[in-house]
Amino acid sequence: MKLLLSLIISLSSVYTGIAQVTSLNENFDASCATTGTNYPLYWSQYNIIPPITALAWSCAPLGGRFGTPGMACNSYFSGIHYLDTAWLFTPILNLSGNLDHIYLRFDSKYEFSAARLKVLVSRNYVKNTRPDTPGVDWTDLTPTLAPVISNDDSTDWVTHFVDLTPFKNSPMMVAFRYTSTTSAGGLWTLDNIMTTPWGLNVDELNTKTIPICVLGVSTGNMLSLSFTSAVAGSYKLSIIDNFGREVHTETVNAKSGTQTLNITNLDLHSGLYCIRLSNGLTNGICKTIIQ
Repeated sequence: MKLLLSLIISLSSVYTGIAQVTSLNENFDASCATTGTNYPLYWSQYNIIPPITALAWSCAPLGGRFGTPGMACNSYFSGIHYLDTAWLFTPILNLSGNLDHIYLRFDSKYEFSAARLKVLVSRNYVKNTRPDTPGVDWTDLTPTLAPVISNDDSTDWVTHFVDLTPFKNSPMMVAFRYTSTTSAGGLWTLDNIMTTPWGLNVDELNTKTIPICVLGVSTGNMLSLSFTSAVAGSYKLSIIDNFGREVHTETVNAKSGTQTLNITNLDLHSGLYCIRLSNGLTNGICKTIIQ
């Protein structure tokens, strides 16, 4: 499904009685099939500068990753740079049901010049009001993005993660803030914004009971693993995508000690995947990126 939102009503905080979601899985395919300021359910935007349509966060039907729809903001058009501060807001997130780590994942790309994107979180921003109003508290998550936003975002799409775990105990909104000046700006595009239990730091997830790592470059058809099992026996190997779906499983008859394994005949799309090896008592986890 294009959009998977679990709705709840909070019993406390400034968001009492307002619809909230417990997860994000937004690829903009449904809302941005046509041009315009068409926002997914419970998403919103606010443009600080007096509105010019081309400056607001709006749909890019073919501008997302792999030519699918995405959400874009542009302050450079007709050869002119425009001053802009435009905010794109997620729905109110209530992530308190997540017992472990929870991350925000998104794909990002920019073109032209030096416009920059910030990712912020607030627990008291009220929809459709100025986000820079005194008393509205924003925490800047941009420095903790992995990887950080850099020139790499201007050469190709980059997948970024940020840890939302410190904020999960109370409802919040995440904002993507685009800024530009009259001399520097450009086009930022976002796609595939979701919450996920998988970040880039495998050490947090790896129990280290089965040391496991990916060897070489993974492809959509094959990946190679090295792992060390303390006990010989039957293990379940799972490949899990960013949506938490188990896209491949097989049984591995492992010997004790270090060994390598080639997993073939896969049909994986580009993206980040988690590989888990378990015998029910011990397990190991690693990650790989398919380009």
